Amino acid sequence: MPRYKKLEDLDFVSKMKKEFKTSENTQDLSEKLNISKKTCQRYLKELNLHYPKGRPKGKTSINKKTGGMSKWIKKHPGKILPSKVSEIVKQTSLTKDQVKSFLYRMKTKHNKRLKNIGDIRDFKGGLKGSKGSVILFSDIREYSIKHNFLNEDLKILLKLKNKERVEFKTTLSFLEKYNKKGNLNEGQM
Repeated sequence: MPRYKKLEDLDFVSKMKKEFKTSENTQDLSEKLNISKKTCQRYLKELNLHYPKGRPKGKTSINKKTGGMSKWIKKHPGKILPSKVSEIVKQTSLTKDQVKSFLYRMKTKHNKRLKNIGDIRDFKGGLKGSKGSVILFSDIREYSIKHNFLNEDLKILLKLKNKERVEFKTTLSFLEKYNKKGNLNEGQM
């Protein structure tokens, strides 16, 4: 004897079993049967019917908070976005939360990569600038790195031991390669 009155109706049960086979998930089934999702879940449990766990093959999930920004960037390759969140929101027509969540995620990802690179003063060799000047990593007294979270662009502000200040522009990928392979003699100052 079923716990739920509606499950005593054999026509409803056969319809539910038939629709179960053609539906992808409980939400889809509940809409076809015109019942709530929660009620549908109870009926499925009572009838011992279960959808496979996990997402069907080929289906990807787009995170509603961060996915919108990712999609927008893929649709607009090479598009340079402003640095202020409010301006990005106007330009992309996304919500402030979507933009902020995406930027936070990118910031965390880039900071982790920068941390893995280590201290650039420990690198061997030096960097040859576009104007022919060379800066040895051993000549750096202190430095700071500013980076754009929307791409891999880095701006490294160097204070050399001779008190000279130099600005070096590069990318995060370049520093990672340099750290692995040694002096690449490429870069922009």
